[in-house]
Amino acid sequence: MLTYDDPLYPTIAKDYNYAPSLLYYRGNIRPNSEGVAIVGSRRCSTYGKEISLNVGAFLAQNNIPVISGMAKGIDSYAHIACVKNGGYTIAFLGNGVDICYPLEHRDLMEAIIGKGAVISEYPPGTKSKPEYFPKRNGLISSWSKKVLVVEASEKSGALITADFAKSQGKEVYVPPHEINSNSGKGSNKLLLEGAKLYLEPSQLLFDKVSIRTPSNSINSPRNPKESISPLKSVSKEVKSIKTTLFTPLEERIIDTLKNKAMTIEEISIKANISQAELIELLSVMELDGKVKAFAGGRYMASAPVT
Repeated sequence: MLTYDDPLYPTIAKDYNYAPSLLYYRGNIRPNSEGVAIVGSRRCSTYGKEISLNVGAFLAQNNIPVISGMAKGIDSYAHIACVKNGGYTIAFLGNGVDICYPLEHRDLMEAIIGKGAVISEYPPGTKSKPEYFPKRNGLISSWSKKVLVVEASEKSGALITADFAKSQGKEVYVPPHEINSNSGKGSNKLLLEGAKLYLEPSQLLFDKVSIRTPSNSINSPRNPKESISPLKSVSKEVKSIKTTLFTPLEERIIDTLKNKAMTIEEISIKANISQAELIELLSVMELDGKVKAFAGGRYMASAPVT
């Protein structure tokens, strides 16, 4: 059992308003066990599977715990990749830790226990129920510094994890999906609502040395001034823009966003660019430091003064 006042109970997990005072676990809970959550659809595509395997292996190699729910699909691939690469992984369950659900994951469960831990707020002997899984998703997010939603349909349980992450002030990353694919409609909706575009595993590192570093979340501003009036501080940066640094479409977006923060829908209308195309353009521009994203899915130009 892990009690709330145990030093191994992560501080970030205690910040969750509904953090259980007692957790049951099998395996080993190490110090600094908070990590990156990898969640997604049970019936995932090959695209989603490859991302999950790639990220799980990358995090293991960088000594960052993989947090997930041991479900079929994306969750299981993340755990498997982490275990195979000698990493540390935690699975939160919607039942007692003495019960394996789904049954076919018995070997995976034992592997996770050997390389990390399975954790539940439900006492041993508790069978899974549909109402237990949303609470499980809240714990997955609470033990994570960042959340990667690999793939989600419109009604995917991964969207619940994303909602918890937003309410807890965590950064949510989402890979782009085909707009006509049902398996990624929930994912693209998250991007429209302001989630960060996932392009490479280094975005998930806590101390990044990547050349292309994503800007901080609006929930974690770089300095107190930015948290008080982020739009004001950004507007001061936009004095002049050297157009040769931008593509024609980027120039149109920058011109639209010089003096006002706008949603993707507003930008689409004023710049005459489809929303589907804007999702990718704005996310790449954010990574390049050309625009900044704010709460409510709004964007504003942040090009450096030249």
